[in-house]
Amino acid sequence: MRAFRVLLPIALLLLGACGTSRTPDSAAHPPTPVPPAKTEADWRNAYRDGVRSLEGREVPQDDAKAASLLADAANHAISDAQFLLGLLYDTGRGVPNDPVSAAVWYRKAAEQGHRDAQFLLGLAYYRGRGVARNDPDAAAWFTAAAVAHQAGAAYHLGIVNLLGRGVPRDDVAALKWLQQAADQDYPEAQYLVGLIYANGHGVPRDLAWAARWYGKAAEQGLTRAQYALALALAAGLGVSADAEEALRWASLAAEHGDPEAMRLRTDLRERVTPHDRFAVGQWVRGWLPVAGHDVADRPTIRYVQTVLGRLGFDPGPPDGVLGPRTKLAITQYRSQNGASGDEVLNQDLVDRLRADANGRNKS
Repeated sequence: MRAFRVLLPIALLLLGACGTSRTPDSAAHPPTPVPPAKTEADWRNAYRDGVRSLEGREVPQDDAKAASLLADAANHAISDAQFLLGLLYDTGRGVPNDPVSAAVWYRKAAEQGHRDAQFLLGLAYYRGRGVARNDPDAAAWFTAAAVAHQAGAAYHLGIVNLLGRGVPRDDVAALKWLQQAADQDYPEAQYLVGLIYANGHGVPRDLAWAARWYGKAAEQGLTRAQYALALALAAGLGVSADAEEALRWASLAAEHGDPEAMRLRTDLRERVTPHDRFAVGQWVRGWLPVAGHDVADRPTIRYVQTVLGRLGFDPGPPDGVLGPRTKLAITQYRSQNGASGDEVLNQDLVDRLRADANGRNKS
């Protein structure tokens, strides 16, 4: 019995040792740890790293590395990466220039609702680049992106409605989409909206409203709009005639090689003094484009001044400057129309003035 009590702990110890012992092979080759599966957050980080490599932000600029990182993320359904990879194939940055591959990646992102990819896929169908030209498909993708307020898509949707490409010709729909793009500061759309109102194309002719949109596009550097604004200022079409101001815009457009602007510039130089010609040259050399995100931009102030003058108020010269006389005229106009006497120029004021001007034109 005593021998049993002594051997039992030893037996139990041996059993425990046998249960935990390892063969020499297993001790020499421990199991390789399995890395955790990558998550969507990891692929989004790969996308962000790709963008940093593309821009050279915080890391050396490297298009090839950026393309590789973006491809990893794109292959895991990150729509921003799919769109950007398509753009790289479209431009040949870090990858071969390949419009077909570009369209493939645009489509993958577009089908996930990426509005910029929808726009560029529509453009591919519109131009037949990387895919067979297909006007109905172009219009469909432009529509998807325009509904999501993609300005370029809204502009092109306006164009296809004007031309009847892929959709029935519809001037009302065309103006709707062009206006949406114009309100988002898309200069080509602003110019076309001005052209539509200048010619009364499906709308009542409104030269002052046209000049306002020409001005907004001209301020952003669109050569066609600069010439159109110069012509309006030279002839007094919707704005007070101003040869010096017209010469400024004609000179800018002429600097970009517009032959009609060159002819107009020559004519206008004969209508101003040498001092004015010198001042215009100085202005042109120092001019920089600006985007009209604020409603109180120079073209809109000039429009407000023009309409206030027509309605019997005295805003001073229509110079596009919101000075004391213009502010007083705004206050008087608001007071006379039962609104607050606020002198601030905002969208409500522009809409009221335009409605009053149009009402007077009809009467």
